[in-house]
Amino acid sequence: MAYFAPVILLTIVIFSVTVVQLAAKPHYQSMLVSVFVSVSAAVGLLLYGYIFACQSGSVFLGALRAALSVLYMFLGRNDYSAAMQTPLFNKYTGLQILFWVIHYMALYATAGTAIIAVGDKVLHRIRMLFVKKGDLILICGINPNSVMLGSQFDSRDSVIYIDSEPVAASLETIQGGGGLYRTDAKITRRFLASVGAMRKNRKISVYCLRNDGVQNEEYAENILRAFEEAGISPQRTSLVMMAKEETQGASLQAYRDRYGYGRVFIFDEAQLCARILTELYPPYRAMTFNEDCAAESDFEALIVGFGRIGQAVLRSIVMNGQFAGSTFHAAVFSPVYNQEAGYMRQESAEMFRQYDIEFYNDDGRSDAMYRYLADHPGLKYIAVCTGNAKTNNEIGEEINGYLKRSGRSIPVYQCSYSGIRCISGKQAAQRQKLYDRNLLSVDKIDQRAIILNHGYCGNNGKTPQENWYDTDYFSRMSSRASADFAPAYLYMTHTDGKTAAKEGLVLTDRQKDNLGKTEHLRWNAFHFVSGYSPMPDDVFEKRAEIYRAQKAAGKPEIRIGKDQENRLHACLVSWEELDELSAKENRVTGGNTDYKEYDIRNVLAVPELLGKEADAS
Repeated sequence: MAYFAPVILLTIVIFSVTVVQLAAKPHYQSMLVSVFVSVSAAVGLLLYGYIFACQSGSVFLGALRAALSVLYMFLGRNDYSAAMQTPLFNKYTGLQILFWVIHYMALYATAGTAIIAVGDKVLHRIRMLFVKKGDLILICGINPNSVMLGSQFDSRDSVIYIDSEPVAASLETIQGGGGLYRTDAKITRRFLASVGAMRKNRKISVYCLRNDGVQNEEYAENILRAFEEAGISPQRTSLVMMAKEETQGASLQAYRDRYGYGRVFIFDEAQLCARILTELYPPYRAMTFNEDCAAESDFEALIVGFGRIGQAVLRSIVMNGQFAGSTFHAAVFSPVYNQEAGYMRQESAEMFRQYDIEFYNDDGRSDAMYRYLADHPGLKYIAVCTGNAKTNNEIGEEINGYLKRSGRSIPVYQCSYSGIRCISGKQAAQRQKLYDRNLLSVDKIDQRAIILNHGYCGNNGKTPQENWYDTDYFSRMSSRASADFAPAYLYMTHTDGKTAAKEGLVLTDRQKDNLGKTEHLRWNAFHFVSGYSPMPDDVFEKRAEIYRAQKAAGKPEIRIGKDQENRLHACLVSWEELDELSAKENRVTGGNTDYKEYDIRNVLAVPELLGKEADAS
């Protein structure tokens, strides 16, 4: 009885260590089991070899008994009585301790896998108890991209992966990192309660990232129904979804009396690639601007490859490559562009009518392509978008080598589904993955756009967030595009952000005119890329009549110059025609609309916009 307390204490310690080890990450569990198997087998062979060498009169019989006893160790059996008949075991207590340690290790190695398999569910439930802290992140779809994104969230947030058919390798990665996952086929109110979604004021972000856009939409609608049944306020929720059409967000966003997600960002991987490209390497930085904020040269771009990524990059460059004082030109090289561009030519037909976009039925490695490079020394922007990273590297490196030998310094941007790679004669290649939390966070995407939209709304007594929730999805897209371009105006005025936020932009009338013109060119480009066309005069007059009738009956609801259903807009005219349009509309409404002033006002709001953004961050 003298050893009762120490034995009990040591037993508790040993058992506790075992439990802690079981709760460790699976990667470490498997490593420890491997070590236990190796050590217990090696030491067991030595000990049992000695034991049966002492007791057996036959070498073969002794070896056989020793081997069997080592195997029995992994089944929980031991030959302790045989061991105690040897001289050394009787003499040294330490040897007896070693005997039991290796048997413990052997049994653990055998039972460990089963214990872990059975205990994983229990451990998973224990971990689920801690998901009610921080923001709730639901990532629907378990694959390498979603796991990469999920690993970037703050440890204070609760990240749960959901997939009824998870990719096995990705699931192993989640388990190896001690992550949480669910295989629920349908999200219910009960599920939301179990993960703490019902907690008041808790922000819930949903990421639908399966490789199938249709399945993502089904997931998003399923979760949205559960949110509505649970009475969760749209202002607490956001959705980021991979889908083929960005406009799908309109049906999922809360708007007026329609229940939906408070914030929605829909992306196609090709569009995401193009967005990241122009965010990291904006076209305006390839230009120089004079003291009047006008471009000193034309903007020329070259795109190699015209699959989904090449098309998305062209749209993005058109939207972000319009500047007062310059003309826009883009050349596209693809041997199969006629087979690739049918949908885009129909969807954005006005873009091809409005801008100088030239197609070459040639490969990026062809003589024609290099003749083009030689004949266009004014090239400002080169994007290689074949859709294949290996082909991109081959073409990009060759173009870069040619430019270096020609004494020209133009970065070459390689765009693929694996990310963006910039190569330049000036610096080492730089890479950017697509699934980056900072690039797929609705809070970060909308931060600047919310402030900008609030300025559009004027002093209506609402907060920026309230005005944002009252804004339709297409208008949010427009605000995002405008906000993304905002830093360009600081670059054009040679002003840094801190100075502008503190002192504002002090501009001459000529500078205001050029910056306002650039803003109008950018706004036009966004709408042309989005499939809009200029509003014909007869349509304007018909809508003006409807306005007069509504005004006579009470409050007019129609916007004369904007027909969102048919994608027509009266403001899609040149800068010089805006004064005439303003007067034309004012004659109908009796107002004092000045569309040129609106564009200039957007530019002048940039310092305040960036200042508030800095305060918010």
